[in-house]
Amino acid sequence: MGAREALAAGFIATLLAACGFSMGDTGIQVTIENRLDRAVIVAKGEQDPMRGTRVPPLGTARAEWLSPGSLDDERRAPPFRVEARSETGELIFCAMLTYEGIRRDANKLDITIRNDCN
Repeated sequence: MGAREALAAGFIATLLAACGFSMGDTGIQVTIENRLDRAVIVAKGEQDPMRGTRVPPLGTARAEWLSPGSLDDERRAPPFRVEARSETGELIFCAMLTYEGIRRDANKLDITIRNDCN
């Protein structure tokens, strides 16, 4: 790698770090179990609720959610909001979760009628 490429790579890494990304950003695999008799769309955090993961009635789907990096970073991360909406946009499930809690539950999330976000 030449000096110009090294400088460009350093600039890009600095820019990404300033935007909150790091080379340690990883994903967490989550198995979503829909316990309801209607399809739901599950979204994490600031994600558009209708662009989340579709889970069929009484079905299962897998999602990969970006996590802050190391297990220590996950433990220090604040809780995040997870919503499940019907295909018409009705809020069915809302909970504030943590990465540590998801890992404790074997990376599984059960969707039921629940709203802990009020």
